[in-house]
Amino acid sequence: MKRLQCVLALAGLIAPFGTAFADSHEGDAEEANVASPMEMYACTYNEGKGPADLDAATKE
Repeated sequence: MKRLQCVLALAGLIAPFGTAFADSHEGDAEEANVASPMEMYACTYNEGKGPADLDAATKE
């Protein structure tokens, strides 16, 4: 019985902290949370190649 009381007391102390870290989504209900797109190239350069070569390839 004492163990159950300790577990319940501990749960009662820990439970409120979950709401403290909740993410805030303020704004109108009609306003969607829009993600910002990002384009990223992850690569390994061949010998003698570098960022300038990648820039030239992305312009095409």
